[in-house]
Order: sequence, then structure tokens, then C-alpha cells
Amino acid sequence: MAHWYAELRRHSQQTGRRVTADAVANLADFLRSGTDPKRLDGLFAPRQIQPAAAPSGRGGHSSGAPVTGPVVAPAQE
Repeated sequence: MAHWYAELRRHSQQTGRRVTADAVANLADFLRSGTDPKRLDGLFAPRQIQPAAAPSGRGGHSSGAPVTGPVVAPAQE
């Protein structure tokens, strides 16, 4: 991991990018999968948010339609 982190830092300095937590997490994902990243540029992409889990059916809204409701504005002084 230390070798690849050093490579990530070197690449970031050459391209003017910042090594963020997302970039390090992307690198760790590659290394955990047993493959070396072919291009370091891809590691600088933002991580994707995982989809929310499906409702469990215990209360709440489970029809699959979006949940809507009134918008509450903050109290004005």
C-alpha cells in the first residue's frame, strides 16, 4: 500500500490534483480486489453513494413512490 500511496502522491503533484480521502479509498478498493490500478487518474474520481436499502415493511412508506410532505421553513425573528 505504501508504494501505491507514494505513486498516488507523485501523480497528484504532476497533475495538480489533491490526494483526498476518496482517492485513497479508491486505491484501497483496487488493492483489496487484488488488481493494480492501470491508470491513477481514475482514482481521483469521487466515490459513488451506495443506494439506500429497501424499506423493511415495518411501518413507513413502502409503495415505491417518492415520499413527499410539507416544507418547513425556519422560524423568522
